[in-house]
Amino acid sequence: ITVVVAGDMTMVAASTPDMTLQPVYQGLVQVGHGGPGVDGQFGGSPVSSQGDVTVLVGGNLTTVDGSGRRQAGDPEISGNNYVMVGNGDWLRDGDEASTTGTAPGQRIGDITVATGNNANLSGALVGHGQAAANIGAPTIGTGDTYIAVSRTNPFYGGLGTLTTDPFTVFTSGGFGNTGELRLYAPARSNMDGLAPGTNMNGLPFNYDAIA
Repeated sequence: ITVVVAGDMTMVAASTPDMTLQPVYQGLVQVGHGGPGVDGQFGGSPVSSQGDVTVLVGGNLTTVDGSGRRQAGDPEISGNNYVMVGNGDWLRDGDEASTTGTAPGQRIGDITVATGNNANLSGALVGHGQAAANIGAPTIGTGDTYIAVSRTNPFYGGLGTLTTDPFTVFTSGGFGNTGELRLYAPARSNMDGLAPGTNMNGLPFNYDAIA
């Protein structure tokens, strides 16, 4: 799958002001093969979703998280309204009667996300899964994940930035065991917007920003 956008690209998951009175489930946005409950296994193959995913944005890439994440003060709400670039699914709120079960099998393929300017990510998964939702590295097969900003000027002095929130997740094959995770920017300071707690291959990452 290759997506090419000349200008800006915005990915927005479903949201609601009240998940109890006005619930919304699996209002997801995804670039990749598969999806919740999709079984692509054929002939006894352990692989469910396979293929490279490339997203090339000439301007800014923005993701907007959806409603329903379980967190303090809202423990029973489950919506799985996610934003994802990768194969398979991301049932971060768990399997419940109100949602489709997770897709079986392995997810394989390289992921490339490149922006001409900024990448502003809120609650997005760039990868084939998250450790908390996809237990065990074998679920996430092989594949490298590359995220690059400021490609219109990738050299020192380029202004493109990478910004995340604490709910953003980056993963590569086998949660780093069978694939590389790389972040590209003109300078370290272009990634000062990486929020503490950004998940990288199953571990919270605390980036030491340049003052």
